[in-house]
Amino acid sequence: MHVYFWILNSGKTFIFYFSNYFLFYGQCLIFEKHYFVFFFQSSHRYKQYS
Repeated sequence: MHVYFWILNSGKTFIFYFSNYFLFYGQCLIFEKHYFVFFFQSSHRYKQYS
């Protein structure tokens, strides 16, 4: 029972840290993705006009 409680507690802690990690890096990745798409589209348009 003690081992099960320890696994459950460490699992909660892991999920808590993982969700914080994912929220922080997820926002960064989404921002990078939008920036990359914008940059790619603008460079593609520049190639079309030139």
